[in-house]
Amino acid sequence: MEVGVFHKVELDCEFGDGDRACSTLDVLVFVATILGALLQMTVLRPSPREAVRQFHHQVGIAEDQLICPLVLAGPRACPAILADVKKRHGVRFGYAIAALGSLHCSNAAPYLQELMRNEKEADSLRSDALEALWQIEEWPPEDYARTLAERQDTLGMVARRVLKGGWPIAMSPWQAVWCPHE
Repeated sequence: MEVGVFHKVELDCEFGDGDRACSTLDVLVFVATILGALLQMTVLRPSPREAVRQFHHQVGIAEDQLICPLVLAGPRACPAILADVKKRHGVRFGYAIAALGSLHCSNAAPYLQELMRNEKEADSLRSDALEALWQIEEWPPEDYARTLAERQDTLGMVARRVLKGGWPIAMSPWQAVWCPHE
C-alpha cells in the first residue's frame, strides 16, 4: 500500500440557491472520499516496520511528503522510528526526527535532547531535534532557547519561534492521509 492515494477533495457546490447546486453525485463522491480517508487511517494503516520501509524507499515525491508513511503509522511506530533514527541514515535522518515530533513520541525525548545539545552535530539536525522536542513536550526551557535565539542559522530561527510561543511545524494524521506537497 502506498501512502497518499487519496487526493484533496473539496465540495465545490452550494446547498440551496447558489451558483451551482450540489448534485447527488457530488455529495456521494465527497462522502466516499471521507470514508476512504478514514479507512486508510484505521484499517489500512501501515505497520511500523512497513512505514519505515516506505520512508526509506519512496522516490519521486517532495521532501515534505517523506514522513507521510511514518505519521500514518501512528504513535505505535515511535519505537521503530526512534531505532531507525539512531542508525543515522543519510539525508532522511532529519525527516525521521520530524516524524518523532509530529507523533509526540515521548520515548524519543532523551535522545533528541542529547542530539540538540551536541554542538558537534550539524545545526540543521539540532534544529530538527529542537522542533521535535517542542512538539513532544514543554522542553526546552525558555532560558535555553534564549541562548540559541541570537544565532542566525536554522537553530536560532526555531529558538525564536519557541520564544514567540507559536506553533511548531508538524504533520497531522489527516495530512498524512492526503500527503500534500506544500
